[in-house]
Amino acid sequence: MSSTVNINELLGKAIAKNIVRYEAIVMNTQLIIEIDEYRKKHGITKKQLAEAAGVNPAYLSQVYNSNKLINLSMLAGISQKFNIRFGLDIQDISKESEIKLDHQSFPLYETKKTKVYNFNEFTKELSGTLKQCSDHKKVSNGY
Repeated sequence: MSSTVNINELLGKAIAKNIVRYEAIVMNTQLIIEIDEYRKKHGITKKQLAEAAGVNPAYLSQVYNSNKLINLSMLAGISQKFNIRFGLDIQDISKESEIKLDHQSFPLYETKKTKVYNFNEFTKELSGTLKQCSDHKKVSNGY
């Protein structure tokens, strides 16, 4: 007996339950991308960045992977150590494009350098990847 799973429906329900966490991870990722570009441009190591932020390198690695979120104290430490200022840009996105998914609205927006992609495009790509995996006869590690 086989059953069909609608990946869009499953992901939509998961995101609807965790929309605030999802948004925080997106913000964290955008900020880390900006910080990492600055770090590389100025020859700053991740160890130096962690010291400036007041955390150990393992914690900073978790921030880079969005397992932990960067906080204002970390930003203040980085700001003071490297003589830089972080700016905030508040934008009203209520009139921008939206997609509807299980009665939830997900705004689509982009910053100067980082784009947040349409959820349907993401799930379409993910579905294609899952299909590719299921098309192979033998997959490593039993998956």
